Amino acid sequence: MDLGLGFDQAAIGMALVGLDGRFLRVNRALCELLGRSEAELLDSTIADLAEPGDDPVLADLGRAAASQGAQAAFQVERSCRRADGARLDLLVSAALLHDQDGRHLGFFGQVQDLTERNRSERRLRTSEARLRSVIASAPIVLTAYDTDGICRFSEGRAFEKLGITPSERVGRSFVELRGDQPEAAADFERLLAGEELWAKRPVGDVIFDVHYRPLLDPDGRVAGVVSVAVDVTDLERVERERRHLLGQLITAQEEERRRLAGDLHDDAVQSLTAARMHLSILDQVVARLGGDAAATVRPALDQVHENLEQGLVAARTFLFNLRPPLLDSAGLEPALRQQLAKLAERTGCKTEVTWLLEERLDRDLEMVAFRVVQEALANVAKHADASTVRVWGEREGSMVVIAVADDGVGFDPQVASERAAATGHLGLRSMAERIQTAGGQLELSSQPYQGTQVVLRLPG
Repeated sequence: MDLGLGFDQAAIGMALVGLDGRFLRVNRALCELLGRSEAELLDSTIADLAEPGDDPVLADLGRAAASQGAQAAFQVERSCRRADGARLDLLVSAALLHDQDGRHLGFFGQVQDLTERNRSERRLRTSEARLRSVIASAPIVLTAYDTDGICRFSEGRAFEKLGITPSERVGRSFVELRGDQPEAAADFERLLAGEELWAKRPVGDVIFDVHYRPLLDPDGRVAGVVSVAVDVTDLERVERERRHLLGQLITAQEEERRRLAGDLHDDAVQSLTAARMHLSILDQVVARLGGDAAATVRPALDQVHENLEQGLVAARTFLFNLRPPLLDSAGLEPALRQQLAKLAERTGCKTEVTWLLEERLDRDLEMVAFRVVQEALANVAKHADASTVRVWGEREGSMVVIAVADDGVGFDPQVASERAAATGHLGLRSMAERIQTAGGQLELSSQPYQGTQVVLRLPG
């Protein structure tokens, strides 16, 4: 039988095998695969290559030859050893050859090397088993859905408190497991479109932090959805307690500021004001003295005047920073405008205010917002070298948005955060904690030489 160059030069191993299992012809690819010369193979049988105890391929050849039909063929996976002792996993495809009268002549076989594929599959199975073991004992639930939204895999302990086992979730739909059907269906469509979603989902007394993400196939197409649910109940409780304590601390700080402001106004400022009145009387007395006596006393009197005025200015500035009277009497907008006016007086920069909030906020929220904006403006005065500073307030749905933006030198927030932590200057962190305590968020964006923007989002 003339098989031609296609047989000899084929990229996969090929062989003609007699009915007794002896090799009649082999190609170069098979020799290279088995690490044996053509002469060695032609002097051996398939059974000689089989692993000890393995069901020899020769038995399959015999079954094929005995089967009905002249086109008998089969595939079988077998292991063998290369000449150097390395183990090979092979896929043998054999077809029965016959002459014109239907008499069986032998077999034509093709041999493919599955060693690396099987090794990868074994590693994958081992990794999967290890992953299942880790997930099964972890306080999470890992879930996989197909593109129809049906749960095909679920593992983990996070739902034990709810009395739900992972196996009970398999076969159920994303919408059914979520419960909030309209929102769940819309979320699943977003996931299939390639979005990632995060959510905190309370279920009874248990709170889960859930991350949903598309599952991509090797070609980058969405083949399903994966979700990881983590039981964060204890973390949320600790965080609530921390925020409650922080809120109490901030309230205590504001009460102390209010008390100090009252004491300062009633004692120090009033005393300084009274001293200025008495000094005015002394001015009149010195003026009546005239002559050398007046000339001697006047320089000292003028210095006392100057020192007294400086003391009053410093006391009033300190009083204003402790508790601006306008915040209590008129509200957040006038107090912020007053802060901007002082910033303009101090730095010479231009200030702008756009205020679209028609009503006053809750007094506590106003105080939180004022302190954060006050800190932001103090940072502008110290570091920004800005020519223009803008403040605006508006509503976005149920949230109140207040922002401060400048066109100054800007900074790298990551570098600034690391420097602040190293030096103990925690202004930005303090601002964020104040907002979080009030149930809001603080967003800061800045780049070197591109200005800075601080945005407060508060429940309104």
